Amino acid sequence: ALNAKDGAPHVALNGTIAPRAYIVFERTDNTAITDVEMHQTYTGALGNAGEQLNLSYASTTFDQTPEIIDDGAWVAGYNSTTTRKTMERYSSREIGTDPTNWGTNLGYIKNGTDAKDNPIDGTPSAQNSVSTLINKGQDIIEDFTLTADEESYVIARDIFVSASSTLTVEPGVEIRFFEENWWNPARLDVEGVLVVRGIAENPVRISSFSDSAVGSIELFGDATSTIDYAQIERTDGVNAYDGGALIITNSDFNENNVAVGAYLGARVTVASSTITNTLDNNAIGVYDGAMMTIASTTIDGVPDGSGVAVYDGTLSIASSTIKNVSDSGISLIDATSTIANVVIENAEWVGIDIYGGTATITDTTISGVDGWAGISITSPSEPVVINGGEVTGNTPFGISMDAGSVVLTGVSVNDNGESEVDNIIIW
Repeated sequence: ALNAKDGAPHVALNGTIAPRAYIVFERTDNTAITDVEMHQTYTGALGNAGEQLNLSYASTTFDQTPEIIDDGAWVAGYNSTTTRKTMERYSSREIGTDPTNWGTNLGYIKNGTDAKDNPIDGTPSAQNSVSTLINKGQDIIEDFTLTADEESYVIARDIFVSASSTLTVEPGVEIRFFEENWWNPARLDVEGVLVVRGIAENPVRISSFSDSAVGSIELFGDATSTIDYAQIERTDGVNAYDGGALIITNSDFNENNVAVGAYLGARVTVASSTITNTLDNNAIGVYDGAMMTIASTTIDGVPDGSGVAVYDGTLSIASSTIKNVSDSGISLIDATSTIANVVIENAEWVGIDIYGGTATITDTTISGVDGWAGISITSPSEPVVINGGEVTGNTPFGISMDAGSVVLTGVSVNDNGESEVDNIIIW
């Protein structure tokens, strides 16, 4: 039964409740909520001044709401003549009598309409809004694990993971970013360790609460974080800084403003992953002494940037494909790079654009460029070495280079531009 401490209401329960399910009790009849099906009705009124509710069977109490002391009020929720918001429980794994385990509906997660067709500031028959908050919306200062017990989690402000803490995300967890305005961004800032460990049949899902791409994961410090079997959509990406290490495997990025960034000496690996439809920048960016390793990964669709852009950093990319980009497949500025067994197709400016730095290109195929050249080489620190592979079907040039800037061995440069002289042009 579900009883108030003063005896009213008293609800004799019937039927069953499925695991992790939410049910609705409506007073008297099925009209209090017009668009959510009730479980059963009850009689008697809940007092606005506060009640303690008990869930029991026979003489055994299973759970309770906090006790009302000295004519106090409900510990959460809001009630006025114009606004009503529900009292909601943060966690079913923490005791119900703890007042700190209860909060007020967040306002941006709600469903249902009342008898007068007004939106309800609550979540009837659905996950409580406050239970979506990671660690009740507070920073994480000790090891913490997100499990799939809750339907989803929402990050609505900067959540900070301390340097001494590990945040572990279990298979099946869904995390969404909610950003009310641009000057109050939603981010997960990790100075400790992030461990995202989805599995093939039950990946971790990270996305935006809305249709817009907002929210990001920012990794600082010198720890090593891992992301395995994650689906990341409509965010500002995953970025590592300050010499830390990040290993991303078996993951899919789709419709993010940026997929992955490495800054200021960070060391990032992306392997066996896909990056599609990057919206507003380079799919992968490497900056200021950072190191990026890419293997067995596909980048497809970058309407406003390059597939991979490296500025004063180090790149090693192998056995990967980059295609359908608006700028260059790979852009290298004062970079150190090793490129092997890569396929680059349909870049709108250059397949591989090298300015300064050093590069070795092995067994790589570049085709379908329709802007400047399959490979463009300007002022490298030492001659670029190109071994094997093919540069074909690019317009207007196959390879554009400064005199003496490249060593070609066994590479096929053919069918570029309008004539044979367009295959290799030396400036």
